[in-house]
Amino acid sequence: MSQKAGLYIKLVLVTLFWGGTFLTGQITSKAISPVLGAFGRFAVASIFLTLVLSLRSKQWPRLNRKQVLLVLGAAATGIVGYNLLFFSGLKLIETNRASLIIALNPVMIMSLAALFGVEKINPRRAAGILIALFGVAVVLSRGNLGAIQSNVGRGELFIFGCVVSWGLFTLIGRQLVGELPPLAVITYACITGSLGLIIPAAGELPELLHAGWPVWLSIAYLGLFGTGLGFVWYYDGLHEIGPTRAGIFINLVPAWAIIM
Repeated sequence: MSQKAGLYIKLVLVTLFWGGTFLTGQITSKAISPVLGAFGRFAVASIFLTLVLSLRSKQWPRLNRKQVLLVLGAAATGIVGYNLLFFSGLKLIETNRASLIIALNPVMIMSLAALFGVEKINPRRAAGILIALFGVAVVLSRGNLGAIQSNVGRGELFIFGCVVSWGLFTLIGRQLVGELPPLAVITYACITGSLGLIIPAAGELPELLHAGWPVWLSIAYLGLFGTGLGFVWYYDGLHEIGPTRAGIFINLVPAWAIIM
């Protein structure tokens, strides 16, 4: 098997892991608050990634000032912002609807990459963006485009905020993985994000202690597969094939979510 084929298989598995986060995220969001769910997810992920990075590296990479700022940006967008919006949205709308809105991720990545001059949009990509936007509009309006405004509520807006957060996180991550190992990047981002979430989550920790086993298993899945392994492999893709091509695989996430 070629190295590129192996990378593509890993990216497909990443989308499988992320498809499962909608189911486990909804189980979590129905039982505990968004901030507590996000903290639990990244506390587990941080422990897992710290162990893996420590086993693989004799010395953790040191960050310069620019890299520190980029890690803070990645933590704010992809860890804190994305997950607060994600769990808040899943409290209000069904899993299938949320996963179909998330299908806008590749479009958002491509659009932001063009906006910030990272990549150019050719006519074929522009056509793809328009088709994707039309498809999501059909989903949001439940087939009645004239009534789209009345069919979009806070839940849909929260999930759309996830799309924006993920697009920014991807572009920030691309700058970091060009200078640091992907595993180090995501470990630093997860630890930073967890520290940012611990203060607002501290007062709600007793809720987590009294949560049932489905919530604990869901948080473990979100931390280990939906974050730890998933993010490392996704960052490998960013490093090897760039944000636009890696982002295309995210189109598989709604399919996995609906199947699950």
